[in-house]
Amino acid sequence: MIEKLKLAVFAIAILAANVAFFHFALPDTVFGRLASWVISAFEKDAPADEKPLNLTFSCKHPLPEFTLGPYSNPSEKELDTLCQCIWQELPAPAKDFAKAISDGSISSPSDATFGAFTANFSLAIRRCDGMNT
Repeated sequence: MIEKLKLAVFAIAILAANVAFFHFALPDTVFGRLASWVISAFEKDAPADEKPLNLTFSCKHPLPEFTLGPYSNPSEKELDTLCQCIWQELPAPAKDFAKAISDGSISSPSDATFGAFTANFSLAIRRCDGMNT
């Protein structure tokens, strides 16, 4: 029973990492839009009088363009603080991968590298309280 539970948790973690990557790094692809839909299904109900902004954000650090919550619109100072925090939270291999994405030197990353980066990137955003920005 414990082994089945561990397997289920692992499968959910892999799925979450892939959803996070497509949502944050590839928002204008079919997979990115699907990931946005999956994420929005788990978010709080939106205020009735507000339409989602669905903005994308870029950092001075070599991070891929990403989105936050559909109503997120951080100030320039808040975004700079968030970007700095995300960069500091990423381990060295994830930073190297982010640099390679930014300079276009990676054309087809392995599934393991891809999954590891997305898990680290989404964890960094959560640790930096990015979803509440």
